[in-house]
Amino acid sequence: MRRAFWIGLAAGAWAMTATTESLAQDAPILSERCIAELRAAAAAPASAETWAQCETAISGDLHNDALRQSITRKHMLDGAPERAIGYLQDAADEGNLQAMAELAFMYAFGFGVELDYQKALHWNRAPAEAGVPEAQNAMGFLHHFGLGVDLDLDEAQRWYRLAAAQGNTHAYANLGQLYLTGLGVDQDYAEAATWLRLAAEQGHKDSQTELANLYRHGLGVEQDYSEALRWYREAAEAGDATAQLNLGGMYRLGEGIEQDDDEAADWFRLAADQGEPEAQNALGVMYLYGRGVEEDLLEGMRWIKKAADNGNPKALYNMGYFYESGIGVEQDHEHALEWYRKAAQKGDADAAKAIRRLEQTP
Repeated sequence: MRRAFWIGLAAGAWAMTATTESLAQDAPILSERCIAELRAAAAAPASAETWAQCETAISGDLHNDALRQSITRKHMLDGAPERAIGYLQDAADEGNLQAMAELAFMYAFGFGVELDYQKALHWNRAPAEAGVPEAQNAMGFLHHFGLGVDLDLDEAQRWYRLAAAQGNTHAYANLGQLYLTGLGVDQDYAEAATWLRLAAEQGHKDSQTELANLYRHGLGVEQDYSEALRWYREAAEAGDATAQLNLGGMYRLGEGIEQDDDEAADWFRLAADQGEPEAQNALGVMYLYGRGVEEDLLEGMRWIKKAADNGNPKALYNMGYFYESGIGVEQDHEHALEWYRKAAQKGDADAAKAIRRLEQTP
């Protein structure tokens, strides 16, 4: 389930010397300094004294959304969710719309509180109706998946459109998904491409990958391998495993680019290291045949076994083939059948043929 309305800033370190009294008096000035330092030094841990000073600042500037988001995220990362929730609850109780939306998120995903979709809906409604785009998108999300409310795709679409009208990236992406899948709307790849492009241009990785898929296969847009490669690469370089897998596949096949096994193996490895099953199988096959990597049967089987354990149909078939043929393991038709049956249950046609072949073998 995508976390469609997370709001947060990286936490970091800030230090200064001042009395508690002066901090309280100068909270707005201190808040701005604190925010600037938090953004500039996200990687450095903050001392207890530093955070005591920052928290003194927020006690006098509770409605400073940027400061509150920075401090609450720091507490979430440090494993002190009750401190984060406390600030959100105080600000929400005082009618801060942004805090309400953030508190709704916490309840929607059980971060720092017990997961409670009814409370998520309760806290999200006021900011959504007041026009906060993140909350409008979140309201669409709750209706989209029937969380705390009856599943209602028409209502989901209405809220997504309200958020999209204000330029919300996640709303663009969610509308694209509705048109891509035909949920609550007539499936329309061209309309999906329009919304996905808006999200992709704002750096939304999933949308970049989906848009690349449309260009690669000519769905809703004219087939264009160059555009597919462009969007896969953007998402892949940002760490999206599916994009890395597909970019590797285009290099392996030479689709719109010079065929390059080395590049293919590199991208497969990045995705495989993130646990992407299809990439794990693809990398394993590269090792079996020495394509882009040094030929290594055991390493190939290791990756294919990982993919099989993660349920990849082709990897399940490959494991069956290893046992049927005695490749890297002792030949064992019963074990082969076990793997083939698992693959066939996932719709692999080659596995179904292999089962019939083995069952007919005397």
